[in-house]
Amino acid sequence: MNNPILQNTIEYFFFDLFLYSAIQKMLHFSPFTRSVEGYQLLPRYLVVPLSILILLFEMGAAGSFLFIPKQAGVSLALGLLISFSLAVLVNLLRGHKTIDCGCFGPSTEAYSWMILARNFILCSILVLLYLLPLAPRFPTFWERIFSFWMGTVFFIIFSGWNQIITNAAQPLLKKKMLYD
Repeated sequence: MNNPILQNTIEYFFFDLFLYSAIQKMLHFSPFTRSVEGYQLLPRYLVVPLSILILLFEMGAAGSFLFIPKQAGVSLALGLLISFSLAVLVNLLRGHKTIDCGCFGPSTEAYSWMILARNFILCSILVLLYLLPLAPRFPTFWERIFSFWMGTVFFIIFSGWNQIITNAAQPLLKKKMLYD
C-alpha cells in the first residue's frame, strides 16, 4: 500500500531542493553564469541563454512537485539531475576540479566524485518516486502539513550533509584561507 504521507514528503523535499537551487541562482546570476561557462561544454554566446533555461527548468521542477502529476515533475527533475551529472562527469574526466559546480549558488565547492554520488542518490529517490503507484487517496490537510514539514526537515538535513561533503572535497589549505 502506498502511503500519501511518504509520497508527499518526498515531493516536498524535491520542491524545497529545486526551489532553493533556483532562488540561489537568481540571486547570484552572474556567478552562476561563470560556473556554467566554467564547464566549457558550449560556446560562450550560449552561456547566458542556457543559464536562464536552467533556472526556468529548476523553477518548473519545483512547481511541478506541487501542481502537476508527479510523473511529469519527476521526469523534469530527473532530466535536470542527469544532465548536471553528465556535465560534472565530463569535467572530472577532463581533470577540471577547480571551478564552482554552480549547484546551489556560488560556493567554493570544487568538483568531486561526491557530487556524482549525491546526484546518484537523488536520482535513485526520484526513480523510486516515479515507480511508486499513486497514493490511493488524497492526503488530508494535516497529512499535507506534516509532509511539508518533514520534506523541509529532510531538505535541511540534506543541506547539512551537502555542506559536509563540500568541505571534505576542499584541500586543507584552501579551507584555512576561507576562515582567515
